Amino acid sequence: MADAPSTGGSSWGALEIILVAVLAIGFITQLQNGFKGTPSTPKTPDIVTDSNEAPCGLVLARPHSLEKVTSFITLVGRVEGCQWQATEMVALYAQVIDSSGRVLSDYISVPPINPEFETAAFDMTITLTATPATTKGFLILVPAKNTAQQTENYRIPLTFTRN
Repeated sequence: MADAPSTGGSSWGALEIILVAVLAIGFITQLQNGFKGTPSTPKTPDIVTDSNEAPCGLVLARPHSLEKVTSFITLVGRVEGCQWQATEMVALYAQVIDSSGRVLSDYISVPPINPEFETAAFDMTITLTATPATTKGFLILVPAKNTAQQTENYRIPLTFTRN
């Protein structure tokens, strides 16, 4: 009886080896980047600029991301149209919560300093009405007008400190 010829080595073809290598590279890349998936918090509104258009959106000077907060927050900036349109009486709405969702300030309307056509600057102090239960939280900003089917909002991460 003659035995079948033995080729030796692996039975994997070139296609399988390439596929495994591509998957391994993708997996290593995801590990290095921290598995960035769909964010659970609202996205940050960007200032959109086009050569034919003026900037539009929400522009903030304060607070800064992860700013340390004790009993109040200074909110300074402006809205410039797009999804962030002001009215004569309201530039935007604001509220502070901690990371567990506990409400730390009233839901307030932020008045414009100088309402102009689709642009409104604001400068306001938001006082915390409750003590944070956690050291992290958010300032939530909501447009004065709904311009889309889904209301855009903006969350600024904060760090709460004790006096």
